[in-house]
Amino acid sequence: MGTDPPTRKHLSCHLLAAYVADECTAAEREEVQAHLNSCSECSAHLDVLRRVLEADENPEAKRQMESLLPLGLRAAEKARRKLTEEDQ
Repeated sequence: MGTDPPTRKHLSCHLLAAYVADECTAAEREEVQAHLNSCSECSAHLDVLRRVLEADENPEAKRQMESLLPLGLRAAEKARRKLTEEDQ
């Protein structure tokens, strides 16, 4: 995987989630696969989604993921505040 160009458009979270859940169309699947070949950021997001789904099946992984929940909530709140500030 190469370096991402600064103006590159990334895949949406919804499309990545559909890809992981095997709920996207063949065209969407091809789009995702082609994009992932050159985008390390989206590949990293995909890896996180897969880990979250796998944690549901593994009790130890689930406990580890649950311990990260407060951090994730704080990050989401920070992102929400930043987006709200940008909209004003």
